[in-house]
Amino acid sequence: MTVALSKLALGWLDPSWLAALRFLLAAPLLAIFARRHLRAASTPLIDVTGIICFRAVVMLQNAGIAHTSVSHTALIVPAEPVVVAVLIAAIGHHR
Repeated sequence: MTVALSKLALGWLDPSWLAALRFLLAAPLLAIFARRHLRAASTPLIDVTGIICFRAVVMLQNAGIAHTSVSHTALIVPAEPVVVAVLIAAIGHHR
């Protein structure tokens, strides 16, 4: 659902603004559910890494979604686990 809803939202939002909006909506909800463990998990290094890296991944995902069609996305997203499994088996780290 994330990809389909992102595709709809990209009609009126830039990919970077969509990523920011998603975080602004999700952070308070996640903080409520994780409040007992939030202080222990929140260190400056973890916070900065999460802000930079995870936001970059979501922005790249949104940019990719903006440049493809819904039908292509419907084929690409379910294929990701298969591609990862094949790559892992190809480099010899399979179980």
